[in-house]
Amino acid sequence: MAEYTFATKTLHHLVLDNPLIKKVGFDIDCVFSRLRYTHVQAPPPVFIAGLARAGTTILLEALYSTRQFTTLTYRDMPFVTSPLIWRALTASYRHSAEKLERAHGDGLYVNFDSPEAFEEVFWMTFTGQKYVQEKWIEPQFIDEEVVENYRRFVANIIAKSEGSRSTRYLAKNNNNVLRINSLKEAFPESIIIVPFRNPFDHSRSLLAQHQQFRKIHSEDTFSLQYMNWLGHFEFGENFKPFRVSDEALPGHKDELDQLNYWLRYWKCVYEYLIQHHASNVVFFDYDEFCLDPSNCFDRLGRVLSLDPILLKPFCSQVRNDTRRGSLPVGIRTLDAQTEKVYKTLKGLSVHVNSKFEYSCADR
Repeated sequence: MAEYTFATKTLHHLVLDNPLIKKVGFDIDCVFSRLRYTHVQAPPPVFIAGLARAGTTILLEALYSTRQFTTLTYRDMPFVTSPLIWRALTASYRHSAEKLERAHGDGLYVNFDSPEAFEEVFWMTFTGQKYVQEKWIEPQFIDEEVVENYRRFVANIIAKSEGSRSTRYLAKNNNNVLRINSLKEAFPESIIIVPFRNPFDHSRSLLAQHQQFRKIHSEDTFSLQYMNWLGHFEFGENFKPFRVSDEALPGHKDELDQLNYWLRYWKCVYEYLIQHHASNVVFFDYDEFCLDPSNCFDRLGRVLSLDPILLKPFCSQVRNDTRRGSLPVGIRTLDAQTEKVYKTLKGLSVHVNSKFEYSCADR
């Protein structure tokens, strides 16, 4: 967050740390949104959710590049719950900027117009953060009032993009793993994409990012506050695992520096998704995507009722960075349960499961 000025940091603090401002802004946005969008029938939304480091960001950018979707971008910060009026207020001050590599150090570059996972601000504001515990995040059961407000929130985001984007909503939010039922209640026709990677690569990436962000957070208190305000608890000093089972929780803090924990966590999260939501999500194999993005875009496009030709220009931005070398020291093979989960994911993946493809396309 070194590029943020003192004034910008102060504005973020005043808005994102103040539930009243966020709720009032949302109410004002709803008034303007209803005046402008009283009869628009939006196509089914697309949600990208899963464990961090599974390829969720590059998938978000690929879909957004087609100009067939609208979502939150860095320009909507910090007034995430009132994007419509914030856009109107800042229209005469908008300026462009070169893309900079994000803090993850993973070769992905962003600027003001880049899409990002900001919608968790809405959920934290209107649920009182009851699901965010001191050491973990709980699966959520959202009441009807909040679900209805979420529908309005999506309508507001669509309204702020009037004339420049499609009316189809797109969101990347890893925490949505814990509220899939509520998303389907809000938008029964929505499509939820859950990317996954092979357990070793994915777990190593999670461990590396956890250690990197722990260092960043220790050196920059604003970066830690920023992640807390946005509900990004994936790694670093504010890491909070999804409590999909007691096994998903670390036994002690030092365990977070051990690859075996992240492998166990990977297994628990995807096992939970298979057991509880396999019929409601589209599993997307990130490794196969890196090896053959063109074919993967063909299949994904059909699932989303999206012309694959619109996705093909993005193929040049996909790097084959999957690592299939020697296993880490001390780990000779996957345990049987993790191997079973991974094989099940491969079998359910949109890349190989044609029956699932047709059932999605028929929705």
